[in-house]
Amino acid sequence: MTSAPMPTGLHQAPPAAPRGAAAQPDSVAGPPESSSRAEAGAAPAGAEGKPGAREWVRAVAWAVLLFAVLRGLVVQVYGIQSGSMQPTLAVGDYVVVNNTIFGAGLPFTSRKLPALRQPRIGDVVVYRPAGYVPARDHIKRIIGEPGDTVQMVGGVVYRNGTKLDEPYARRTDAPDVPLPAEGPYNFQWQRAALAGAAGPVGYAPTRDGWGSLVVPGGHYLMLGDDRNGSVDSRHTGFVPRGEIRGKVLAVHWSSGPGGVRWNRIGTRP
Repeated sequence: MTSAPMPTGLHQAPPAAPRGAAAQPDSVAGPPESSSRAEAGAAPAGAEGKPGAREWVRAVAWAVLLFAVLRGLVVQVYGIQSGSMQPTLAVGDYVVVNNTIFGAGLPFTSRKLPALRQPRIGDVVVYRPAGYVPARDHIKRIIGEPGDTVQMVGGVVYRNGTKLDEPYARRTDAPDVPLPAEGPYNFQWQRAALAGAAGPVGYAPTRDGWGSLVVPGGHYLMLGDDRNGSVDSRHTGFVPRGEIRGKVLAVHWSSGPGGVRWNRIGTRP
């Protein structure tokens, strides 16, 4: 599943109105000056309090800068454009993403603020894989953390030998299919990550049966909630920590062919 940021980004408060022209010295109460000095220092009639073009440009520039900073540091809105996270997230949902929790990127730099915490199992996150042209954001669920051993047997995920309780996952009765061996989304990357007992010779993973895979340090394994209809780590590999951008908080708006889907607004993954 892929997701793309909404062009409008965040809902920002309107910028503060620019300040009026500074008061002239002769506007302050005091002894009267000569008429010649008063005429030289007074503003033209009707000009006081009316901002010029330069003030408006400055106000707009500050508003754009504030928008960029808040969009990168606090929250961001994304629109769901595929069904790979159904039933948790549906096409037409708009989700609010917390950009601060994993360390927000500073605008116009490659630096990040300190993370409040690290990503963990069950988080639905936004990440931007390297190598995509143009760059695209993806939304998936974390299934494996660094050091975990993960496998899928008959569509059921096991993490470190324990079956995961996944009420959010959707599976159908569609027949299992082999993972592609070639092309842009293939399983060849899995060979280097196989746990000791599972050798690469003769390894032929399927959509519902693969592993065991050892998640390397600084990486995560991602799956879509729609296990039969998602292109995820099974095909594209582990996701580096540095590519994870934020955590999905909730659906803040949802609409479909029938109109607004009120029952989805406010739902959390």
